[in-house]
Amino acid sequence: MFQDMYKNIFSDTSVYGYRSSLSDFPMLTTLYLEWYLNRTGDIEFIKKVYPAYRNMIIAIDKNKDNLGLIKTSRVFIEWTEMQKNNYSSTAFNAITAACYYAMARMAVNLGNMEDASLFTKKAMI
Repeated sequence: MFQDMYKNIFSDTSVYGYRSSLSDFPMLTTLYLEWYLNRTGDIEFIKKVYPAYRNMIIAIDKNKDNLGLIKTSRVFIEWTEMQKNNYSSTAFNAITAACYYAMARMAVNLGNMEDASLFTKKAMI
C-alpha cells in the first residue's frame, strides 16, 4: 500500500516538495484507503497515514495549468499509443477529483472540517 511505498516521499512537503514524476498509481491508493476505512472502520490507521496522503494530494494540485487541469509527467492508467508525458489526461484529472472527494470524506471521519471543506472545493474546480 501507499504507506509503505510513498510515505517517506510525501510525509513532509517542506523537505520533498512537489514530485513531478508522480503518476496516477499512487493517487489510486487514496481510493483504496477510503475503501479500507469504509470496510473496517479502522480510524486509527487512517490517522496514521492521512498526513502523507494529504501532502501527496496537495503536491499534485500544484501542477495545474491555466485551465485548472493537472498535467502529469507519466501515467499508469493509459495503455494507448498516445503521448504520456507533460499532458492533461481526462482519466488522470477524474482520478484526482475522486481523490479530493475521498480525502474530504476521510477528513470528516477524522473531525477535520477545514480539510473536508478544502478538498470538497478542490474537487469542484
